[in-house]
Amino acid sequence: MLDNNRFERGESLWLRGAASKDGEVGVYYVASDSEPAHSYQAATPWAAGRMRCSCPDYSQRGAVCKHIVAATLAEAERRIRGAMANGKSLAELKAEAIVAGLVGTEGLTQETIWRCGYEVLRLLEEGYLEVGND
Repeated sequence: MLDNNRFERGESLWLRGAASKDGEVGVYYVASDSEPAHSYQAATPWAAGRMRCSCPDYSQRGAVCKHIVAATLAEAERRIRGAMANGKSLAELKAEAIVAGLVGTEGLTQETIWRCGYEVLRLLEEGYLEVGND
């Protein structure tokens, strides 16, 4: 189960740009906080197979870590920006809560995916993230 501390720490990693896309769908490399030269491979609920991370926290607990949160936020942002590029407005995306319905989940709860997506939408709407396509 995801706790607020891990969500906040994962969000901080994502906002700092610590999650970079791997070639595989839904998989990211996320920088370590304690070892800046090291990254962990984190698979989001959108990845083929199951959600996972190569970090010690995930290995020990087998539960959502901050790296999975950062990767999930990055993937939610990528999908939201893609929907916006296809003509969806922020208001439409927020009203539809599109992130909650993008895929079935494995590992993370639907609520956690929605929370990550909603956070991206909120930050875009409030101007914290630039609206546009990367």
